[in-house]
Amino acid sequence: NIDDTRFAGTGVLNVTTGTPYANWAAAFLPADVTDPNGNPDGDTLVNLLEFAFGTDPTVSDAVSLNPDGSVNGLPLPVASGGVGGVTFDYVFVRREDYGDPGSVTYTPQFSSDLVTFYDSAAIPTKITDSTDDPAYDIVRVPYPPILPNGRKARFARMKVDPVE
Repeated sequence: NIDDTRFAGTGVLNVTTGTPYANWAAAFLPADVTDPNGNPDGDTLVNLLEFAFGTDPTVSDAVSLNPDGSVNGLPLPVASGGVGGVTFDYVFVRREDYGDPGSVTYTPQFSSDLVTFYDSAAIPTKITDSTDDPAYDIVRVPYPPILPNGRKARFARMKVDPVE
């Protein structure tokens, strides 16, 4: 990241580097609560998930992703039905730098019973850039028609892992 407030006409450019998570934490969190497993606002998301889904870790979030692709509060993954309810997509917010060191990976998972979840084999498709934050995109992945257990996918969740 380039910190242009320190350019000051000297001809010297000071560059601040760090991981995506460290830069995000420095912008949002006091130095004593940057732990990815911390939860300073006391809501249901730890800092790593706030980072992954583009929410503010200092405000308790309770609103879901808007259908127009904008992020309004908590961007929980949502299902969007196809024409006549024939197909369903799992729609979620994803960081632009996902997969980079210091960022996160996203693994959509599906289940028929809320007990056993299966990782999606489908590659998520970008729907749109977030209208609230250019660091995030709105993406979708189709529900699988049949899971490895031979049943329909009825539930979805997102597994988020940090990238070292």
